[in-house]
Amino acid sequence: MLFADRRKYYNRCIPNEVLAPDDPRNVDIDAIEVAGEKPRGVVWSQRLADHFLLADQPVCRFVTGLPGCGKSTDLRRLAQHLREDRTAKLLPVVVEADDYFDLDAPIDVPDLLCGIVIATEAAVAKECGGNPGTPGVAQRLWTWLTQTDVELTKLSAKAGVAEAVLELKQRPDLRERFRNNAASQVRALVDHVRKDMGALQAQAQAAGWAGLLVIVDSLEKLRGISTTWLQVLDSAERVFVQQADDLALGVHAVYTVPMALMWRMRRPIDVVPMIKLHDRLDLADPPRLLPAGREAARTIVRQRIDEAGLQALFGDDWSAAVDDLIRLSGGYPRELVRLLQNAVHAVGDVPLDAQARERLAAEFRDQLQRMVARDDLPMLREVARERQVRVDRAQLSALDHLVRAQVILAYHNAQPWFDVHPAVRGLLHEPAPAVGP
Repeated sequence: MLFADRRKYYNRCIPNEVLAPDDPRNVDIDAIEVAGEKPRGVVWSQRLADHFLLADQPVCRFVTGLPGCGKSTDLRRLAQHLREDRTAKLLPVVVEADDYFDLDAPIDVPDLLCGIVIATEAAVAKECGGNPGTPGVAQRLWTWLTQTDVELTKLSAKAGVAEAVLELKQRPDLRERFRNNAASQVRALVDHVRKDMGALQAQAQAAGWAGLLVIVDSLEKLRGISTTWLQVLDSAERVFVQQADDLALGVHAVYTVPMALMWRMRRPIDVVPMIKLHDRLDLADPPRLLPAGREAARTIVRQRIDEAGLQALFGDDWSAAVDDLIRLSGGYPRELVRLLQNAVHAVGDVPLDAQARERLAAEFRDQLQRMVARDDLPMLREVARERQVRVDRAQLSALDHLVRAQVILAYHNAQPWFDVHPAVRGLLHEPAPAVGP
């Protein structure tokens, strides 16, 4: 493959890139149908949209999925759909959590609500007229909340409330001070925020919108580091489970949450599944690729690398090589794109032969298998056999790690189900270690 082509395809296959709805590489997976079957079991974005289209009162939904499953792209498609739908005509406000919050640190309700008000006020000003920098509801909220702390008040007076919240993200000491100051008035804060959001929605309605739809994305990336992960997860559980009622804004809202909360929340969570490559009851190894899932995955590949590029990459048997990548990805869109990029990185003047492709696959399997400890294997064997996750409370930490490491994947047929990533299946056949002499 020519170097210029390698460079082009390499940059078309960036795994972590979030695609806009109008990006040519963006594949509407749910629009694909083969023999009446959908690649993810349901039309996921429409299923979520119906909650807002049918409701007379504000709806608050929680959404989760592994990073790179297509969740952010689908949420943007949801926003576009509800913006353009004549029966909805909702003004979408997408709040990128990593713009406002430190996702490696515990989260709390006060800073979350302040970030939402700031982002919503800016979006309404942009769409409906006005100066996003003019002091308004966000500034008044901050002034009310920090009136007993001179340093916090001076901070917003000097730099503005948006910069003040950015300081909270970057300075743990200031963030702790802010939270301590807000701790005694959380109920009043929630009421204040709902009043502010109602005022912002009234501005949008005066400009012809039916209402607001606030989408707080990327909170599923709350992760911490190895020494703080449990603290961060505990904070997410506190916010999204124990204090979930405080997140009802008085307008339509969607919050993304860490996937580990699936086993801690009684409230409904919409899970963005992987592409369904095989049936839940197909226990063959490897299972037969389902036509709808295969077509969706191959469409993702074609939108990144055209047929001429695939032939230059894999040779005359490029079609079989692509199917091998699809199987190895487990129907995980980001991992499929990553595998493509790995292949483009490895190819030279001649296409990758079977031996070179197997070497790349082995490297990929090794990267994921390193995330699995020996005492994780019984749980993974049960998931692979039962296609469900059933654990004791004592196993939740191990489950959290395996989900976060993308070792366990979620799917949807007529019902949700789970499976072990194909890249780690080889570990499940390892014999148990000998015990004693």
